[in-house]
Amino acid sequence: MPLHRMVLALCALSSIVASGPALASTPDWLVGSWCQSTGGRLLEEQWLPFRGEMSIGMSRSSRDGVVRAYEFMRLERQASGWILYAQPSGQSPTEFAESAQGENFLHFANPKHDAPTAIEYRREGETLRATLVVPQDGQDRRIEIVYGACVGGEW
Repeated sequence: MPLHRMVLALCALSSIVASGPALASTPDWLVGSWCQSTGGRLLEEQWLPFRGEMSIGMSRSSRDGVVRAYEFMRLERQASGWILYAQPSGQSPTEFAESAQGENFLHFANPKHDAPTAIEYRREGETLRATLVVPQDGQDRRIEIVYGACVGGEW
C-alpha cells in the first residue's frame, strides 16, 4: 500500500477511535408532563425538550395542596454518556452517571451517594416509571413511581 494511503487510513481510524463509544440516542421519550396521584398526594415531574444535548426537568410532591418537596434536574450528554444532575429541595446538585441504557430506558448510578444510589427512568407505553434504589438496613430498597401523562398539572 502506498504511504499516502496508509496515512489516510490511519487518520480515519484514529478519528473513529478518538470519538469514543457510541452514545445512546437522545431520550426524547422522557420529555413531557408526568403525574401520579394517590391518597391526597400528587407527584408531578416535567421534562423540557432536548436542546444542545441537554434537557431540564423539575418535580414536586404535594399533599392536600401543600408542596412537601421539590427537585430540579438536568440531563446532559457528556463524552462518557448521559449524566443526570439532581438537586432536591434546595440541596447541592448530585451527579449520577449513565450505567446502562436501552430502548426507552436509562439507568444512572452514584454508589458514593447516601440515597438514592441509583435512578432509572423507563418509558412503558403511556407511562413513565422512575425507580430509585435506596440502601436501607444493608439491603437495596427499590422505590417505584409510575407516572401517567398529565395536562395542566392535573392527572
